[in-house]
Order: sequence, then structure tokens, then C-alpha cells
Amino acid sequence: MNSTGEMKGDVDDTLEAFEDVLHLYMSGMHLDNMPPSLIRDYAVMRGISTSGNMESRCWPSYNHQGCVLSVHSAKEAAFISNSHPQCTSFSQRTWTGLLLASFRSGFRYLDPDVNSEVYLKKTKASPGTTV
Repeated sequence: MNSTGEMKGDVDDTLEAFEDVLHLYMSGMHLDNMPPSLIRDYAVMRGISTSGNMESRCWPSYNHQGCVLSVHSAKEAAFISNSHPQCTSFSQRTWTGLLLASFRSGFRYLDPDVNSEVYLKKTKASPGTTV
């Protein structure tokens, strides 16, 4: 991409570079270096959605009042969620073949929804804490 900005390549080189990047994202290969343990930090509830949400905001979101991003998998959504300390959960919904993740700092209710999954960040007990 740097060579494109510096005008070092022609149109065909630029097209080939963008096609390579598109292939990486469509195949999920851009996730290969992420630790698989990321998703283990979350408890998943299938067939559930949330309401009364306290949205986290991010850019570039599909929703200007919250944080809704297209993701390749729950692993990628967990990576994004972990990079925002205020984010305590995310949900996923399939829409026209895309997986959309909505990130939030809290919610009030759980509602039945066969098309959704909610991932809640597990809390870690402090050393010496008795549960």
C-alpha cells in the first residue's frame, strides 16, 4: 500500500495488491497470528440478544451511536473487544452473509433471538479471593 501512495506502481500493481488484501480478509488469514485463547475469555449464550444496551463507541462503526463492525469470526470480535477496556460483551448476528458484531459496555436484559449470540467477558478473581 505504501508503494501505491508513493506512486511506485501502476494500476495493475495496485489492483493486485488490493486483491491480495481482500483475499486475506475474506479467508480469515489475517487472524492467523492472533492467540486462540482470546475467545476463551468469553462465555457464549446462543439464541440470545441484549436490550437496554450501554453501547461502546468506535470508528468506523455501522452505527453512529454505538460500535457495530463486520467481523470474520468470534475470534476477531474478541480481539476487538479486548482492545477496548470499557467493552464487557459483544453479540453477533448474521446479516446477508456478513457477521456483524455489536460491542457494548453493558446491557439490562437478555432476549430470545435465534439469529444472535452474546459473548460475555469472564471476570477473573483476584488472587486470594474466596468465591
